[in-house]
Formats: sequence, structure tokens, C-alpha cells
Amino acid sequence: MLTTAAEHGDIAPPTLAAMGAFLARRVVGPTLLLLVFTACSSGEADTTTSSSTTTTAAPATTTTTTSTTTTTTLAPPVTLARSSIFVTTIGMGPIDIGMTVEEAEAAAGFTLDGEPDPQVSEDCYYVTPPADQAAYEGVAFMVVDDAIARVDVGGMSEVTTRSGAGIGISQAALEAMFPGQIEAAPDAVVDGTAVQFVPRDEKDNQYRVIFVLTDGLVSQLRAGILPAVGYGEGCL
Repeated sequence: MLTTAAEHGDIAPPTLAAMGAFLARRVVGPTLLLLVFTACSSGEADTTTSSSTTTTAAPATTTTTTSTTTTTTLAPPVTLARSSIFVTTIGMGPIDIGMTVEEAEAAAGFTLDGEPDPQVSEDCYYVTPPADQAAYEGVAFMVVDDAIARVDVGGMSEVTTRSGAGIGISQAALEAMFPGQIEAAPDAVVDGTAVQFVPRDEKDNQYRVIFVLTDGLVSQLRAGILPAVGYGEGCL
């Protein structure tokens, strides 16, 4: 039984090492490779891995070898490949915010697992897609007052928004992707940092997409209707 999205094993925040490996697989947009060359003797960069200099003086010959160290750093992606089933401000794939669980199951074609726990909350709980639904890996849906109120995405999920925003991209990339629509969301997390995408359309002004950041990179995201989408502690 889920109480908060973060407590669900499939959507726990990824470690930095895991995120690095994850990004190496996911990057499809422009990436930057920063090559740092450190020359041990002369202090100047060189593109070769090693070099040698021979100095001859009578009567002996002395040979000095200079080693060069190369380090490669993978920059955060500018965008990701859009997932086959993606998140929008009003839901994910065939599941819309406002649907009952039964309506969501009928639309998606599978059963959602989860039920209310009165010891946690009488009107808020999470449901999750079955494990064999790979397109929904790392996804949970919050149910409030018998209706889907938000979708949470975490862990190593490859789910993105329609524009390709997902786990592993930077805040700067979000701001470039949605100019003028990314705002701070300090109340949307208990610890750490979060920003939110604010729709321009008046009909969508009660919806948000919130991005939780770890070391400047998106580690979780959620989309849905206010105020539920902003609950930093989930259903607690």
C-alpha cells in the first residue's frame, strides 16, 4: 500500500551514480563533452595520451617521458526522447486527471493496484500500473476524493513530458524549453528544490507540472491539479 509516491520502490529518487549511467543511455539531443587535459610536466594541454622528448648531451643521453591524463564529463541533456506514453498537465497517456479509478482502468486497459488506507488518509491514496506495463515504469497515480488528481514519475523512469522533459535534465534546460513558464515551487517539496511549469492557457491555470531537483538535475516529476499536485508529502 502506498502512502507517498517517494515511498514506492519503483519511484525512489535515483542516486547520482545511477543517474549518470541512466543519462548515458538516454541522451538524444545535443550534448556537450568537456575534455580536460592535464600535462604533468609542461602544464599545457595535449590531445595525445603520451609524448616523449629526447635530449642529447655528450657524453650521456637522457630521456624524459611526459604523461597526459584525459577526463571526459557528460553534460546534462538538452532534451530527451519523448516517451511513447508521456505526461501532460492533465494526465498521462489515456489516463486523465479527474477520472475515477474505474474510468482510468477502462481507458488504459489494465487494472490499477492500490486502495485507501484509513490509517494514512481517508480520502487520498496511490494506485500503480501492473509491473508488465513497461511504458508506466516508475509511475504512480494519486487518487483524491475518488478521482485521479496527479501522476508521479520517479526512479529510473524514462517517462517524459510531451516536450521531452524528464528525469536527468537540468533546470537550465527546463528554462530554455519553457521560457517564462518555469517558476520556483518551494512549497512543493519537504527538503530540496523544486520548480514548476505554469501553463499559459487560462483553461489550464489550475494545473501544474512540478520538477523536483537533486544537484540541479530533475530526479522526480509530477503533474496534476492544484492543490494536490503541490503536496510535498504525498498523501500524508
